[in-house]
Amino acid sequence: MSVTKLVRAQDILKEKGFKASPFDTAGFQNAVVEFFRKNDVSERLSIISVRFLDYEGAPACGFAASTEGVYNDYLGPGFDKYIFPHFLGGYFGGADEYVIFPYIIVDEPYVTNAVALLKMAGFIVSRKHKRLKHDSYTVTLV
Repeated sequence: MSVTKLVRAQDILKEKGFKASPFDTAGFQNAVVEFFRKNDVSERLSIISVRFLDYEGAPACGFAASTEGVYNDYLGPGFDKYIFPHFLGGYFGGADEYVIFPYIIVDEPYVTNAVALLKMAGFIVSRKHKRLKHDSYTVTLV
């Protein structure tokens, strides 16, 4: 009986010369902390999982934050708009290039660890759900 060698995904990636950039854990955690420091304790932050490999110009750090709202002329005060990163183009929100909730987009391979980091730091993280056709988590302080 012949013995076959176990081939891991990591081995195939190495053969193809693919090297993934590391996730900027400190930058991600800082973006979440700064969002909650600047806002009310009742605010919510969405963590949205997107496969960065599918998009040209995706950030190498592994996440893109849109936590600073811009005044929304259409809806008025209290309904700021949060602009989509340029690398997503018009795909993410259809015709509009913004949503009315703050979010951080995390590269798909890193989202599980990013969510675990937030839970370990004491943030309340919801179960996975769909938002804008992507897996998403809601983060709160209380």
